[in-house]
Amino acid sequence: MGGPTSFTDGFSGVGAGQRRPTTSITHSGAQQAGRPPARTAMATGKVKGHSVATAGQARPAERKCLAAPSLLRRPARRLERRLDAWEFGPLLVDEAEVIDFGRRFDPQPFHVDPAAAAAGPYGGLIASGWHTCALMMRLLAEQYLSPASSLGSPGIDELRWVLPVRPGDALTLKTTVREARHSRTKPDRGLVRTHVELVDQSGAVVLSLLAMNLIRTRPS
Repeated sequence: MGGPTSFTDGFSGVGAGQRRPTTSITHSGAQQAGRPPARTAMATGKVKGHSVATAGQARPAERKCLAAPSLLRRPARRLERRLDAWEFGPLLVDEAEVIDFGRRFDPQPFHVDPAAAAAGPYGGLIASGWHTCALMMRLLAEQYLSPASSLGSPGIDELRWVLPVRPGDALTLKTTVREARHSRTKPDRGLVRTHVELVDQSGAVVLSLLAMNLIRTRPS
């Protein structure tokens, strides 16, 4: 692949040939040396031995680096075209929210009626696939995308609902950067392609997609 690509997340970075500082950035924009980004909120609980998050109050991030630091949140000027892999979460799937989302947006019996769902094809209540996408987007927006540089998305590819998501599941977001390049027509932005997966508490993939995100760039 070609040479380095430069993106900005709104924070001062380092120039070519300079050593990168050991800093991490919270989603609110504060820099804290040697600490991962703080997660936003959600009251903690336990699901099959896993610490999980539900809507409510803030607590420290559970962010796991699988490779290099996050492409979208690191405070660096120059970002090489390489794979960056991260995990975020987990996030608890709440039964009341499954039913409420189903009633409002996807009123099929296996999303809204526990008794009918138990006798249905999935043997119990399951979340709408669009609810699962919304849970994924919650983690992606709060923990992966930078509010200083994210310019939205032109779309996604290869969306798959691999397994049903059930109340009580604890979902973790996994992201792997596949491509980072400058826009061919708009010099103020670049395009980042990210392979996204949601996995449950057993490690099984329940959702996968290829996301495209527009990211603000610094002038060359």
